[in-house]
Amino acid sequence: MDVARLKALDTCLLSDALDALGLPGATTGILPLPARGRPVAGRAVTVKGG
Repeated sequence: MDVARLKALDTCLLSDALDALGLPGATTGILPLPARGRPVAGRAVTVKGG
């Protein structure tokens, strides 16, 4: 994926493209895990869904 090209695109354009493809513009159905008294932190990883 060419991140530099994506950065140059307008957010509205990306949203419209996702709508046209029938894809959600946000991740849904994700619920937080209980922290159980501990802070939760770590690395973030981008994943491809679908």
